[in-house]
Amino acid sequence: MFYINKISLIYILILIIILILIHLYFFKTTETFRSAFVDTSQIEETRSTSSPRIFENPENYILDKYELIDILINDYDNYYTTFNETDLKVRNVNSIEEYKYKIKNSPVTISDEEKNIIINTIYKIKKIFNNYDNIGFTGKKANIMNIYIGIIDGTNYEEGFPHTRENKFIIIPKYLINKHNLITVLIHEMVHIYQKVYPEDIQFYLDTYNFKKYSYRNNAKLGASKELLIKAELSGETETTVGSIDLRSMWDESKFLKNSDSFPQERGIEKLCFSIHGTTGGRSLTECSELRANPDIDNYIYSNSNNELLYCTYNDNATSIMNVTYYPINNEANEHPFEMMAYSIESNIQNELLSNSY
Repeated sequence: MFYINKISLIYILILIIILILIHLYFFKTTETFRSAFVDTSQIEETRSTSSPRIFENPENYILDKYELIDILINDYDNYYTTFNETDLKVRNVNSIEEYKYKIKNSPVTISDEEKNIIINTIYKIKKIFNNYDNIGFTGKKANIMNIYIGIIDGTNYEEGFPHTRENKFIIIPKYLINKHNLITVLIHEMVHIYQKVYPEDIQFYLDTYNFKKYSYRNNAKLGASKELLIKAELSGETETTVGSIDLRSMWDESKFLKNSDSFPQERGIEKLCFSIHGTTGGRSLTECSELRANPDIDNYIYSNSNNELLYCTYNDNATSIMNVTYYPINNEANEHPFEMMAYSIESNIQNELLSNSY
């Protein structure tokens, strides 16, 4: 009798252990147990235009780290496919797959206190937007967008800089939560979301300020004309001049962009470059840069009302995504009309905040 009871007790204990394990598995009550069942390196890559994750509650602003891992690893908006060789180089990786592996631990889950800071800041922004309009931007329309905040820590993913993904996700670094400029950064990124959600409004902005599409970003070559390059090669020039023409000066000042009759604009490859090939000793000199990838803009290079092109290229030997030069004026807003609009609205509202208008 005692032997039977002992066997029964063992079965009961085993059953209890099984029930506890089932409970932990399905409800994931501890962070340690969750991590044991999530192998982010094995998340299947997809190529759809948006995340399949459905966010039904617009008040649920904050993504947990597993939701953000899914978004970043699966690259639903195909952002990583816009990377060129220098984009990969400055991220210290050799391929997109290597980058995905590098960033898989960047997303983090934050505390309730930190969540409340973000939520309260967004409520404050919505209050501001209720009474704010600008060319191509209507505050009340911005307030009905579904926006979700993902938090990253460290510099492995995009060096920790704020940006947007798809047409609903804003990614910010964890340290920013307790900074005074959280509100202006979120305003800037919310404008970028607006640009993706309301393309007709943005077209009105582009038309108003006479921004025109020049070419696709991945099909743009901007440089000196073929005629000049041929002259340089035939004359055996190994410097940056052809006769009295200083090609380097033309490049730096973007003069060749202002006079398409004298210096035809070429289209063809992603790199913005020109080469002067010398015939003596096989020497050559290349002045070449690449466009920096940016998830907050569209796939076009634009010209402004002065017929100058707006773009951003990496500097020579760049080691960071911020080792860049902006054209035609070396200022972040000049990278693209979308950036110009976002910086303008951010600045306008910041000035209003400083004057206590809100």
